[in-house]
Amino acid sequence: MLQSTKVTKPASSRPGMIWKDALTMLCRQLQADGLTRERATELSESAIIACALQYEPRDVDEALRLALDTAKTC
Repeated sequence: MLQSTKVTKPASSRPGMIWKDALTMLCRQLQADGLTRERATELSESAIIACALQYEPRDVDEALRLALDTAKTC
């Protein structure tokens, strides 16, 4: 009898972790672009929420790209 083996995806491949990682990266990018930490955090959170409601990225790089594009329109 074969046993089923549960395969756990790496943390970064789970949707919640992808967005969490993208949030951190986006906030750092916006700060590097000259925004204050507070404004970068607010804008990052807004962009990530907007993206998470619309998209299911394959990886954190795609999530970051989507979030950066969204942040630019805010």
